[in-house]
Amino acid sequence: MTNEEWRKWWSTFLHDRKLLNKVRELDQIDALKGHDTLTEKICYEIYQNYDKIEKACSEIKNSLVSTLGQLEQVHLQSGRVKTKNSLIEKIIRKRYENIGSETSDYADIDSSNYLDIITDIIGIRLIVNYRGKWQDIHNEILKRFPLKELQAYDGVEHLSHIRGENFLAEIPVVYYAKGDSIEQYRLQHLVAKEHKKGYRSIHYVISYQDCYVELQVRTIYDEAWSDCDHRYVYKHEAKPNNLALSSLSHILCIITNVANDIGDNMHDIFEDNRFSGVAGSYWIASEKDIQFFKDRLVKLKEAEEDLKSFISKLKTTE
Repeated sequence: MTNEEWRKWWSTFLHDRKLLNKVRELDQIDALKGHDTLTEKICYEIYQNYDKIEKACSEIKNSLVSTLGQLEQVHLQSGRVKTKNSLIEKIIRKRYENIGSETSDYADIDSSNYLDIITDIIGIRLIVNYRGKWQDIHNEILKRFPLKELQAYDGVEHLSHIRGENFLAEIPVVYYAKGDSIEQYRLQHLVAKEHKKGYRSIHYVISYQDCYVELQVRTIYDEAWSDCDHRYVYKHEAKPNNLALSSLSHILCIITNVANDIGDNMHDIFEDNRFSGVAGSYWIASEKDIQFFKDRLVKLKEAEEDLKSFISKLKTTE
């Protein structure tokens, strides 16, 4: 890319992604610190470097998708390598989030170290039918990418690569919705984080062939909601209808979480042969079974109230 092509791309990119003001603020802070390398120069050098290695990243992604997709528990699998646009946007946003920080790696990111700082340039999703499969997949991931001694992860963002070794660079993180039971995850030494939106997924960062790769394991239902939220809400704050779409995403999250829970329960009912005894026109169930469905009904009523509230804010132009 020539300098003229870059300048045109850079101007259009900042305008389209609503990043111009963030870049201006970053440059002001950098100038006050006496830094002579401003955001555009950092991004230009990373863009040029990434252009040379993007193909190699795709080959690593394809290798992993092929390997992990063979796991019996996996219903679907997909992978992606960050586009240049997505990479540059992340660098700008992360630098802005850590503006003024003396400890963040993003404060000193450049073309020589960005591959050691950003851990999701390559991303793999493993989609399962129901959440109960997570532990089987977790064990298979650990076989291929072992966890180091737990104390090795203390005080670091992620472990450095070790030539010739493939391993977990971070302790896995499970994102859960309010009310979910998380004891099973803690017993396996996962870091449990409640997600304010109700997002459910397990994230692994692995060191593979001296590259960081993020693995995400979630159910079909979680993937359906996540795809909608990421496509229409996430990073689209500047769109005038973002607030409305965010409200709909919240409602959809409640509904898909309930669908997820019922799907898990259907699996358990099938495996345990529950509800097979009939007393008159009723299925025989435990108090726990009944309470489970009552709790889901409460959630659906919450979604119903939120949807009513959403509708009340809609007005025609007539």
